[in-house]
Order: sequence, then C-alpha cells, then structure tokens
Amino acid sequence: MEGVIGRDGTGFRRGEKYPLGLVVAGINMVAVDSVASYLMGFDPESIIYLQVASKAGLGEIDINKLTIYQAEEKQLLPCTNLKDLRADPKFNNPWIFVCDFILVLLP
Repeated sequence: MEGVIGRDGTGFRRGEKYPLGLVVAGINMVAVDSVASYLMGFDPESIIYLQVASKAGLGEIDINKLTIYQAEEKQLLPCTNLKDLRADPKFNNPWIFVCDFILVLLP
C-alpha cells in the first residue's frame, strides 16, 4: 500500500494531507489493510469490510495476532513500536494510508 502522503478524505482532491513518509507491504491484503487502518488511528476489528473479509477466511484483522516487521538500516526487524507509528491526530476516514516499510506476515 503506497501513500507516502496519506489523505484523509473521499477523493484525490478532497480531504487533508498527512505527510507520514510510510509504506505498508505484505502478502495478505486483509492483514495489510488492518495494519494500515490501525496506523491511521482506527480499530481494524470495527471496520465492516475487514470484518467481512476476516469472517470469510481471507485474512487476520487482529493486530495482536500478526507478525509485523519494519525496515531499519537495510534489515527487517520485529516492529516493537507500532503504536508509536500511529497518526496523531487519527484520520477521520479509513481510506488511504502509508508507513516506513512494514511487512505484515500471517502467523
């Protein structure tokens, strides 16, 4: 998920820009969207399309059950500060996000 500049709004020209400098990547789109929505300040388990995807067995939406890494000095290391990477203030609309290269792997 790319969006070095996150946008809180409903379209390309509508909404406020958040310069976050982040990218989220992974092998499961439900897990990636869950991490992205969490980093935007939302609870992924309260977002309807993620609930539907999880119930259909398409991926995990519980952040605590995901293995998350971040790139530091050309290495992938376990992410120990995910909460610190959350947008502040949180986004108003859960649409677009990004992060410093976090790779989401399912357990």
